[in-house]
Amino acid sequence: PKQMDVFINLIALYASDKQFDFAVKRCDSQLKLFNDNPAAQSVLFNLKGNLWLAAGKKEYAETQFKKAIEKNPKSAVPYLALAKIYTSEKQTEKAIETYKMLIENRHDQPAAHTLLGAIYESQKEYALSEDHYSKALEINSGYVPALNNLAYLNAAQNRELNKALDLARNAKERASNSPAVID
Repeated sequence: PKQMDVFINLIALYASDKQFDFAVKRCDSQLKLFNDNPAAQSVLFNLKGNLWLAAGKKEYAETQFKKAIEKNPKSAVPYLALAKIYTSEKQTEKAIETYKMLIENRHDQPAAHTLLGAIYESQKEYALSEDHYSKALEINSGYVPALNNLAYLNAAQNRELNKALDLARNAKERASNSPAVID
């Protein structure tokens, strides 16, 4: 009963049949088995969040992702899901705050910096955007989304074009089949 990988696959089957309410109830039952394990509870709350999201109930999903973060602040997955909800709902400040919380709790996450950089870029806050793309590359010098976004940012601003070309080439070497990188 405590085989999480099997349980997650079972829930995925229920979700594929759109049996969201039943899947959520199964998650609630499973939570009782893990009263003493916050990390497992976090996984289950995250799973419930994804179920509610798939069912089109973002407000319920938001609550579950927050519970997942509360149980395990070091897990990056619920932060990313929560910020994605906020971004889709055009709640940019909440998305920014969520990414900042992730960065605070997990200094090793280049995705959080890259996604935060993309938000700042869309707001025309180019210095902040560049700063976050650069921080993502400090964490992982080969992180393709940050390489690609920083290359584009520099090229679009017609500055540091040699650096932009080097970044773009580096990204293309790492993701040669990605249309987003190739352009």
